[in-house]
Amino acid sequence: KPGDIGTRLLLARVLFESGQVEDAKAAIREALQIAPSNTEARAMLDALGEHDSGGSLPPSSERSN
Repeated sequence: KPGDIGTRLLLARVLFESGQVEDAKAAIREALQIAPSNTEARAMLDALGEHDSGGSLPPSSERSN
């Protein structure tokens, strides 16, 4: 679904795990355009900003605002 934040965040995780960090960031930014206050998306984007030296994404939450 176009406005489904949970799906976008799942896509971001899959992209990240496959080494496509920039695409993962783009998916998270799209989620934040839909729901700017989504804390999970913000935490993921913060974690990816630190990823340049081998970071990881925070655990997924059950809820996606």
